Amino acid sequence: MAHQRYFLELAYLGTPFKGWQRQPNADTVQGRIEDALRVLTREETLITGCGRTDTGVHAASFFAHVDLPEQHAGLAPTLCERLNGLLPKAIRIHAAHPVHADAHARFDAVQRAYAYRLHRREDPFLDGYSFRYPYAAWNLDAMNAAADGLRRVGDFSSFMKTGSDAKTPHCRVDLAFWEPDPLTSKASEGWVFRIAADRFLRGMVRLVVGGLLEVGRERLSPEAFLETVHKGERFQRSTAAPAHGLYLHRIRYPYAIGPHAAVPQIGG
Repeated sequence: MAHQRYFLELAYLGTPFKGWQRQPNADTVQGRIEDALRVLTREETLITGCGRTDTGVHAASFFAHVDLPEQHAGLAPTLCERLNGLLPKAIRIHAAHPVHADAHARFDAVQRAYAYRLHRREDPFLDGYSFRYPYAAWNLDAMNAAADGLRRVGDFSSFMKTGSDAKTPHCRVDLAFWEPDPLTSKASEGWVFRIAADRFLRGMVRLVVGGLLEVGRERLSPEAFLETVHKGERFQRSTAAPAHGLYLHRIRYPYAIGPHAAVPQIGG
């Protein structure tokens, strides 16, 4: 039976869900979209995501591919609208791009970028979307020195979770830096950590942020931070930053998606 493959371009708020990946007896983003597709096609329709986000992690940009049999070709023009009508408001499908039959949302991605937001003072507009980190002073220069050094690390065993099923701890970090968050009223009240790489270990970004915050509070020097990473050792004090501050921000593919290259390169 002939199929047409589509890349679904979407965004979701991670707070209500137990992550991206479908799980038994758990409300997940993948599960919700597959359930909606089942209603539309009246058959089991599986999707493959560009990655897996953990419980509570958000995605400002996410891609998943789905194969629709030719008898459902009539769904394509209104697929996004009809899916959104069946999905909770926390998940929005922005576009359905026809792609070649071998295009793969996960394995073809050549770069992924994350943003981690944190703010200092209490703000009802940021709760649940940014990590409140109330300490009076952070050494931003030290944090950026440590972050930039990640571009010269290949083995990220320091940030591999115990029991991880990752086949390799090796990643290529293209950029990593902190900058003022434009969503806060004052530049000194909020910061965004941006990191882009060819791949990430599960939970890696939140562990990196936790380590960099130790550097920012001057409990750890940038040199000691990077020495620990290069040795593949665990950090003694740092913990993973909370999930609600983390966003999958952008995915890059080596080919155009839709009528133009919809996913531009970040750094690197």
